[in-house]
Amino acid sequence: MHHIAIAVDDVDEAYARCLAAGGEPVAEGEWRGDPVTVHIKGDPHLEVRDAFVRGPSGEIVELYAPRGPIPVR
Repeated sequence: MHHIAIAVDDVDEAYARCLAAGGEPVAEGEWRGDPVTVHIKGDPHLEVRDAFVRGPSGEIVELYAPRGPIPVR
């Protein structure tokens, strides 16, 4: 398993709490690991707030909050 995903109400708050508890950001390339908003193409298109942290045993945890469908232009 690569990682576990957990749905949260507020990604930014959960991310800050994880870091305060000793978690570390999971960076990829130029992305520092901070929470980002992602648009997922599909039917329907979705907007999701997302962040990744590494826990004390090296596990990777994805924090996400779906924001619902977005209009396709």
